[in-house]
Amino acid sequence: MTENIVNEIKENENANAEVKSEKYFPITKRDTAFAVLFAIASVLFAGLGLFGGFRVGYTVSAVLSLIVGTVYLWNKNTKIKFFPLLCGILSLVLPAVFAITSNGSVRFWSLVANALTSMAWFGSLVDLGDFGGDLELVRNFFHQIIFGMFGKLPKSIASLFAAKSQRKSGFGKALLGILLAIPVLMVVIPLLISSDVAFAGFITSFFENISLTIFKVIVGLIITPFVIAYCFALKNSEKKEYTPSKFAGIDNTIVISFLSVISICYLAYLFSQLAYFFSAFKGFLPEGYEFNVSTYARRGFFEMSAIAAINFLIIFGTLLLSRKKNKKMCMPSRLICLFISVFTLIIIVTAISKMVLYIQGFGMTRLRITTSAFMVFLGIVFLSVILRLFIARVKVLRVALVTASTVLLILGVVNVDHVVAAYNYHAYRNDVLETIDVETIYNLGDEGVPYLVKLLEEDDNVDLLVTSREYITRAIRNTYYETEYDYETGTYKILGKRYDKPENFGIYRMKAYNVLDDFIAENYSTYEIEE
Repeated sequence: MTENIVNEIKENENANAEVKSEKYFPITKRDTAFAVLFAIASVLFAGLGLFGGFRVGYTVSAVLSLIVGTVYLWNKNTKIKFFPLLCGILSLVLPAVFAITSNGSVRFWSLVANALTSMAWFGSLVDLGDFGGDLELVRNFFHQIIFGMFGKLPKSIASLFAAKSQRKSGFGKALLGILLAIPVLMVVIPLLISSDVAFAGFITSFFENISLTIFKVIVGLIITPFVIAYCFALKNSEKKEYTPSKFAGIDNTIVISFLSVISICYLAYLFSQLAYFFSAFKGFLPEGYEFNVSTYARRGFFEMSAIAAINFLIIFGTLLLSRKKNKKMCMPSRLICLFISVFTLIIIVTAISKMVLYIQGFGMTRLRITTSAFMVFLGIVFLSVILRLFIARVKVLRVALVTASTVLLILGVVNVDHVVAAYNYHAYRNDVLETIDVETIYNLGDEGVPYLVKLLEEDDNVDLLVTSREYITRAIRNTYYETEYDYETGTYKILGKRYDKPENFGIYRMKAYNVLDDFIAENYSTYEIEE
């Protein structure tokens, strides 16, 4: 009897110990050390990235975070496959975009692509499970964000500050050391200020911006728990075997009927296009319509882009949700999807040809180039869709992620804004364009500034000279320099540059400042600009 009671007590203790252990991650000194590094990386991301305007500061902080996360998650059993390795390389080079281009849309989507490629890389380091098909890739990302970063947040923080002495000793001792250092610093810092002018200037400058510095640190510390939770959850996750879904798929009759209606509409569209090529079909065109390049190029590009994107959602949804046999769609569904995909490729080629003609006649803009790049991206993805219809091993989302990241990297490194400014300027100079939109050049920001100055220096068109000078002055006063209006002289005094911090650096921003500094020196006094 006594032995039974003792055994029962031991079993209860073991059970309680197992339950208690499930409340915490097994935290080691290495985990604690990396938690501190994650905090530093998060603060740097907040200070250099968020408050640095996502320029070179983001480039530095993103690469640093990638390196720290990789070192933490890497283990001797790590086996990297081709797709995750490619994502790791892309996540390392994509941040370079932020140090180069000023294009907001390119930087925003590069940020999204950088996050996704980084998740694919980190997931492979801990062998989270084979990414499998397209649906499994989505599940993998969802698992990392929802169940990792957010779902494991309380458990990760509790693990760092658990009641066991060995778990909290690191932070406790570190905190005690920091507190003991404060009174010493209160004595040492005034002595250092008195002993050296340079250090005194540094401390003065630091405390002038101390409130902003503290706010940046606070934001970084707010981000830190989520970063720690994400990394801890990944490291302690078990390989997840994706079990086949019990969802049988949408009945093929519904799928075929839906796709057939869409296809009939597209067939009617293709039939209507015969009006441009055969006189027997001219009745489709409005009475008195005369075909010319400018009218043809101006109409339909953005609508075609929207149709291509909608078609991708339709085909991809069909691939995921239609009822399959031996993991293959029925032949009628595949043939109709093939028709829609080929039709979409025709639409894409037509849209790009329209845009080329339109640019030749009316010049480049950010939107025209970025939308054209989007169409190229969709074209590549649809080629993978066509292959996927007949080869099950083709993974459309993998192709889409790698293609999107590559296109964004090219747009950023080549710098689409610089290409737009250079093309419009040289096309105008070589009489390819009859006029040039100065406001468009100005709105390009850093990349447009050098060409505004070139227009002012070289053109003999009086109206263009006046407009160019107005926009250059506006850039100096409102964008690049801190200025103050002097009512006595009627001029603006330059107080200093707006973007003089290292984290605000950008290659083309530096070029813009060099051009504006020279322009101011040649056209104005050093400190005053005419109203």
